[in-house]
Amino acid sequence: MCRKAWLAAIVLLVSLAGAIAETPLPGDPFPSNIIRIYKPLDVRTKITYGDLWLSATIGRFDELRGRMDIRYVETLPQSSSPDLSGARLYQILNFTQYFNLNRRKAGFCVYPVKWIAMRDLGQMQLRVTLIVSDDFRTPGNEAQGLCSANTYRLPAQ
Repeated sequence: MCRKAWLAAIVLLVSLAGAIAETPLPGDPFPSNIIRIYKPLDVRTKITYGDLWLSATIGRFDELRGRMDIRYVETLPQSSSPDLSGARLYQILNFTQYFNLNRRKAGFCVYPVKWIAMRDLGQMQLRVTLIVSDDFRTPGNEAQGLCSANTYRLPAQ
């Protein structure tokens, strides 16, 4: 009986430690281990993409089909780019499948989105940039690599 109680206590502690580790830090708008819902600040973004459901491993826009399986790659260096300077970059692992589900959506990218960059704007706002080029360091418009850049806010949780 004592051994079972000991094992139950260990399982409870491990569960609690995992829950604490998954809790995002206050004031940190970046993806964490739990899914959080980000609201677009622009009406056009709301119509085209909708809310952004985001964790450290998945992303989903309300107005698009399917989900993006993402993986953190790196934090980009400071630069003159208003969308990419200091942004955290995530690779979209299932970009072909995700694109095929949404290729006919008006206002969505005409090429597969391979990267998603997120730049902290302060006040729980993120600049979310979708990148279609193979090399995410390519600046410019969609023909040169960028598809869209929209601002989202994480409401108080």
